Amino acid sequence: GYDSNKNNIHNYTLKTSGDPYAIELKITYPGKEIYSDGQDVCMIEVKIVDNMGIRVPTASNMVTFDIDGDGIIFGVGNGDNACHEPDKSNKRSAFHGLLRVFVQSIRDKPGEMKLTASSKGLLSDSITIYTVVPPKSMLY
Repeated sequence: GYDSNKNNIHNYTLKTSGDPYAIELKITYPGKEIYSDGQDVCMIEVKIVDNMGIRVPTASNMVTFDIDGDGIIFGVGNGDNACHEPDKSNKRSAFHGLLRVFVQSIRDKPGEMKLTASSKGLLSDSITIYTVVPPKSMLY
C-alpha cells in the first residue's frame, strides 16, 4: 500500500508452497531452558515445509518424535478437533502442515535433551533443550 504522497508503506507477498520436503522445529515457549523440577515443559512448533522453507498447508504427514537425554515427551497436538489420535504419544499427524510437541523435564536431572522429529520421505530435524536447577525459592 501507499500513503497520500505515494510512498510505499506496506508490502505483502503470498507464496505458494511446493511438495513436503522437510520438518522444521522451533521452540515457542518458554525458551531453550526449562527447570529440572519434573513439572516444567517446553512447547515446540513443528512445521512441514517445502524445499524453500515455506509451510505446506496441505501436509498431513505423520511425524514421530524421539527424545534422548534428560526429558520426556509430555504430549502432542495438531489443533484438529476431528483428530482422534492420542495426545499422550510420540507421534502425531500434521494439520495444515503444523503440529506441536511438548517435552517435560525429569525431576532433579539437570542436563539436556535432544528432540528429533522424523517422517517418512522428509528430512528430519532436531533441537536441544537444556534443563537447569530451579532457584531455591521455587523448590518444594
